[in-house]
Amino acid sequence: MTYTLSISTDYVSAWGAWEAVRELLQNSIDQTSELNDSKMIFSHNGDRMMVGATNCRLKPQTLLMGVSSKRNDINSIGQFGEGYKLALLVLARMGCKVTIKNGPDIWTPVIEMDEKYGAEVLKVKTRKGNPNDNDVIYRIEGIDIPNLDELYLPNAPTVLHDRPGQIYVGGLYVCTVQDLDNGYNFPPNKLRLGRDRMMASTFDIQWETSRLLAADKNLYTKLKSEKGDLRYADSHITPEDAEAVLAHYEAEHGDAIPVSCQAEIDEAGGGAFQLVPRVLMNILKSVKSFVTKIISPKQRLQLFYDKHGSTMSAEAQEDLQVLINSAGGWS
Repeated sequence: MTYTLSISTDYVSAWGAWEAVRELLQNSIDQTSELNDSKMIFSHNGDRMMVGATNCRLKPQTLLMGVSSKRNDINSIGQFGEGYKLALLVLARMGCKVTIKNGPDIWTPVIEMDEKYGAEVLKVKTRKGNPNDNDVIYRIEGIDIPNLDELYLPNAPTVLHDRPGQIYVGGLYVCTVQDLDNGYNFPPNKLRLGRDRMMASTFDIQWETSRLLAADKNLYTKLKSEKGDLRYADSHITPEDAEAVLAHYEAEHGDAIPVSCQAEIDEAGGGAFQLVPRVLMNILKSVKSFVTKIISPKQRLQLFYDKHGSTMSAEAQEDLQVLINSAGGWS
């Protein structure tokens, strides 16, 4: 039997071998998350690769665009129903030989001319295999992906200290984000991905990294680094951990008012202050009210004059000085 897929051979033209294999890995990872008795299969040697999962089957209807068994499964990396069909298209377009052992059947994707469409399309030819087989295994020949072991990290920990900025979901590489001290491997239900599996919201990433690290024993030191890993730590930290951060700050800076910008320095009214990242300031002020020095309107005007007077015209300086002199009785 032959299944004809109405997909243009030019579809996802920017995809290459990396993107195709990533989709097959994603499908296999998702399969093992759905079935407790299913295990991941992944190996490669030279230009040959094997990807799949045990104790599962691909139903013919999954060859229809938009059909997916995991669209509403939050534990799945992919939720769009197109991944493995596009992977087969790309691999066939690249001239790779792909054979899918689908339980007792053998599927072979090819690109052939179709009389009905008057164009080349992807077709999947099926034949009988071993009736006792119950796995889905993609066997690929003629594939070349540099650094293939970077694509999939089986059994990777959540925090990847030796891979700064690299983001994985379910062990599958997604993207690299600047301004992160560590790499991270998130469960699929913690990070929403775009259709191509390489578009993750920077906010979502930093929200999750902040949640992960908010109870870190070296939190105060890390908060001072201004890295994106803790950009939203003030939304996740417990009152007890916030108190601990305050204790570290006071041991280092005493009663200095924490500030994060020039406007807040001005608000400090000339009192002792310490410039810190905004997230650290927010945490400190969530557990302590720092008393700023109360200054009069005249003092505030004088501070403005001292800071900006040199950039003003002589006439403007004179007018501002008159205003300062008259502000003595203001409240």
